[in-house]
Amino acid sequence: MISAVLAGFSFDALKQMSEEDKKWQMTQEENPLLWSCFAGSSVLSLSFMLMTVLSATLVQIWGPGHALRGENKNSFTAAVSMMRSERWFTIKCFTLGIMFFVATVVFYAFLGNARQEAIVIGACIGSGFALGGVSSVRIYRRFKIPEEKKIVSDFNVRESLYGAGVEDEVALLRQRHASLQAEG
Repeated sequence: MISAVLAGFSFDALKQMSEEDKKWQMTQEENPLLWSCFAGSSVLSLSFMLMTVLSATLVQIWGPGHALRGENKNSFTAAVSMMRSERWFTIKCFTLGIMFFVATVVFYAFLGNARQEAIVIGACIGSGFALGGVSSVRIYRRFKIPEEKKIVSDFNVRESLYGAGVEDEVALLRQRHASLQAEG
């Protein structure tokens, strides 16, 4: 998962702050505010990326189990609803983690390079970040399912939406739903 990799990079940035053999263009004494911003953005990037990994992992572990072995006939619908709300939390954590990671890289550029080089590096990184944001919106729009094509949560599934071979799974879902209704 990319979040874990970026969390590792953020941790490495924090580690580099204490390395004395690194030839920094600007020392902590010369510009403590820039160093504080570098440290803060590294910690925040690390924190948000670890939250992303934790949230995604726990939803993958508990969500399907709640849907299939829940307390009553509404467990599937409840699990899907919970997973949807957690999805947005995870996306927000990932987005914030990326933003602070980019900030860390920009601060690193100013600490480790001459001012002119750092401005060019920062502009390139900022442009890449903006392009990534535009791409994320484009991808979201491409994968968004229109309301009229969504499968409804009470298993009133439209078979015309499926390809061959899925009918058996739909039948199993309907059978499970019927048995839950009979129990409840």
